[in-house]
Amino acid sequence: LILFGTALRWGNLGAQPLWFDELYTLRLATNRGGIGTIWANAAQDLHPPLYTLLQRGVLTFLPITEFTVRWLSAVAGVFALAVLARYLLDMAGPGPAHVGTLLLAVSPFHLYYSQEARSYAFSVALLLLAALVFRRAVATRRPRLWLAHGLCLTILAYTHYFNLFIIGAEFVYLVGLTMRQQCPRQAWKGFLANVLLIGIALLPLVPAFL
Repeated sequence: LILFGTALRWGNLGAQPLWFDELYTLRLATNRGGIGTIWANAAQDLHPPLYTLLQRGVLTFLPITEFTVRWLSAVAGVFALAVLARYLLDMAGPGPAHVGTLLLAVSPFHLYYSQEARSYAFSVALLLLAALVFRRAVATRRPRLWLAHGLCLTILAYTHYFNLFIIGAEFVYLVGLTMRQQCPRQAWKGFLANVLLIGIALLPLVPAFL
C-alpha cells in the first residue's frame, strides 16, 4: 500500500507548472539574502520559517524544476502513509491499518498537497508522528519518548502555527484518561513540560503575533 501511495505521489510530480503560492515559497527559499532573510520574513509572515529553510537546503544541491521544488512534499506524503500504518497497527491491528493506509493513499486532498510545494503535507506527516509518539509515551511512560514528543511539537510549531491545535487534542485525551483513572501522573508531567518547551521555542517568533 505504501508503494502504491508512493507511485501515486511521484508519478506526475513535475507535470504541472508551479502556481502562485509555490512560486512564493521558491522565491523566498532561493533569495540572495540567505537564511537571515527567511528568518526576518517569518516575523511578518503567517507561516513559520522551517519549511522554507528545508526547501533552501534541498534546492542548494538540486536543480530548480517543478519536480525538485515539490520533492520535499512528496517525501512527506509517503512518510505520512508509513506513520499512519504504524499508528493504526499499534492501536487497532492489521485490518484497520490496511484500510486506513489505503484511504490516505488514495485521498485526493492528500495527493494534492503531497504534490504542492507548501508545508501542508509536511504538517500532516509530523502530526501523525506526534500522535504516534504521544500515544506510546503515555502507554510506556518512557522519558525519552516524551523528549521525542517535545521535539515533534517544536518542529510542528515551526512548520505551521495551526499545528499547535494538536496540543488541545492531547489535553482532552489526557483529561479523558484521568476521568477514568487511567492516566499516569508522569503523562501530565511530560505533557506540561512539552507545552512549556513549545512556549520557549516560539519566543523568537513572537513578533509574528503582534
